[in-house]
Amino acid sequence: MRKVWLVVGVLMMCAVAGVESAHAPSPAADCSTVVLNMSDCFSFMSSGSKESKPQSTCCSGLKTNTECLNDALSNDAQFGVGLDMTKALTLPSAYGVSIPSVSNCREMASSRGVLFLSSGTAMLPHPSKALTGGEDAFFVAHNWLGVADGVGQWSLKGINAGIYARELMDGCAKMVSEFQGDHRIKPEEILIRSAAEAYSFGSSTVLVAYFNGQALNVANIGDSGFIIIRNGSVLRRSSPMLHGFNFPFQIGRGDDPSKLIEGYKIDLEEGDVVITATDGLFDNLYEQEIETIVSKSLEANLKTKEIAGFLASRAQEVGMSASLMSPFADAARAAGYKGETGGKLDDVTVIVSFVQRSPNFHSE
Repeated sequence: MRKVWLVVGVLMMCAVAGVESAHAPSPAADCSTVVLNMSDCFSFMSSGSKESKPQSTCCSGLKTNTECLNDALSNDAQFGVGLDMTKALTLPSAYGVSIPSVSNCREMASSRGVLFLSSGTAMLPHPSKALTGGEDAFFVAHNWLGVADGVGQWSLKGINAGIYARELMDGCAKMVSEFQGDHRIKPEEILIRSAAEAYSFGSSTVLVAYFNGQALNVANIGDSGFIIIRNGSVLRRSSPMLHGFNFPFQIGRGDDPSKLIEGYKIDLEEGDVVITATDGLFDNLYEQEIETIVSKSLEANLKTKEIAGFLASRAQEVGMSASLMSPFADAARAAGYKGETGGKLDDVTVIVSFVQRSPNFHSE
């Protein structure tokens, strides 16, 4: 009966929080379903509980839902549950707070660890732009990553759009560092804040992604994108955002990215592979070829950086060909450019990320 009333209390508080924060969802609103699934944790931690240890379902919840547990421990009132903090602190929280000698969940959680991204990168500039570094940019920080592709047409006005793209990515890396530990910050917020501080002329496509240990959250503008491969097959991929053939959505100085962002949220599993790249990859390699290269690379036990290098090199090889078939040539013919063959020589940036399980329980 105690557990029933506990769940009812959480439901009521989450419903109220959702009404009061209709314009800005609170952590309670975001975490309501997760909190209900972790009710066994709260029945152990709640004030007056006579339980001497949490149930195994609580330990399972801790491994995947540390962000919501963090909200509960830092502000238990928002969930309508009074906590016995002495008991609460015997559990590993999202703050990393634990007392190993008395933690009831530590051993179970440590035996499996938490999921994280292990990433490797490759960036090949267009041969004619090698001296200036090309117009692509990227960043990787913990479970965050991003790519940007400066729009080449700016060169007709004497402007290197790669500078603007690098400002976007540098800004994202800076924001991620500043908000490190705050799991509630979203990729679209990082993108918007970074764009507000980029000051150079030019424009760029941009993708920012964050893996919270359970789902990959993506904010995308333009024709950079991602492919997720699970068990040798493509699970999900992004769709290019285009005004028309070879004319991607993009942002420039002073633009409001929020009007253009397309968001994704995809649950990931251990062993998944995430390929994030600029259009230099996707214009030249078909989905099936990317899938095949990744699968063969995994069989050969190659590292993420090596796989990224193979993908980038193959993309430029196709880009230099006037006869090979490519997604770019297909799109050109569909747009009315009859007889178009070959690839599109371009800058290529690739980030390959393995979804792995850490040996110890921690929160990025």
